[in-house]
Amino acid sequence: MKKRDMVLRPYSEGGTWFPTTPLGGLRKRKRILRRLLRWSILMASLAGITLFGHSGWNLLRSDGVFTIRNIIIVGLVHHPAAPLLSALQDIRGRSLLKLAPSAISGRLRVFPWIRGFVCTRHLPDTLIVTVEERKGIAAVGTPGGAVEIDGRGGCWKAAPGTTCAFELGSGAEAGNGDVQKLVVRLLALGLSRRIKTIEGSGSERTFVLLTRNGWRLIVRAGDLSGEFKKYREARKWAETHNPPTRTMDLRWRGRVVFTSTVPGAVNVSSRMGGENG
Repeated sequence: MKKRDMVLRPYSEGGTWFPTTPLGGLRKRKRILRRLLRWSILMASLAGITLFGHSGWNLLRSDGVFTIRNIIIVGLVHHPAAPLLSALQDIRGRSLLKLAPSAISGRLRVFPWIRGFVCTRHLPDTLIVTVEERKGIAAVGTPGGAVEIDGRGGCWKAAPGTTCAFELGSGAEAGNGDVQKLVVRLLALGLSRRIKTIEGSGSERTFVLLTRNGWRLIVRAGDLSGEFKKYREARKWAETHNPPTRTMDLRWRGRVVFTSTVPGAVNVSSRMGGENG
């Protein structure tokens, strides 16, 4: 075989002939080399980007970058922001990106008037806390001072100078759900000017109400409207025929029981039947 033919039709590694010309073989090898080079560059670039991204993310999450310097409280209407800022003071200097919501909720849990909150990060150094307040329906007086209630079992210390709708006596706790439901019903009936004090009776859903004119009313929280109607009808009779008696048990259907003692006593001074008693 002539040397010229070997150049034109070289052997492959397997011993077979390449059915191509020398110019076509060179072009094919160049294409293969270019593809390998492009893939190598692409893989190297991806590896570099991954390494750079991982290093950069670790750098951003480090304590020295994006630290919290400013805390802003928004959404407050009935309470000052100063107590919240004081509670969150110790998170200043922490990484803004590494801060977990539990770090905020753990510090705001001590404020029972907070219904919920949302945290927003504003780079590079600001944390904004949007607070939703519980809505108080009334303030009640307790031995420890005025307390606001929301009618759902939530209660918190009222602002100085708050006017109380009722006083809570022995056996009536501001955080008790039944007590709060009773307060809601009394307010709905417009009785805040007639009732002065709410006390517990020792029985479930039964309370003792002290009126401003000195009567003690034993009531069930279920039918206050009907019970107060009986009280108004029986009061004049009691003041005329039984003046010493100042306690009226309104829990009985169709009648009123007058006693001179607190709930649970057995002595009954007089009873009235029919619609008036």
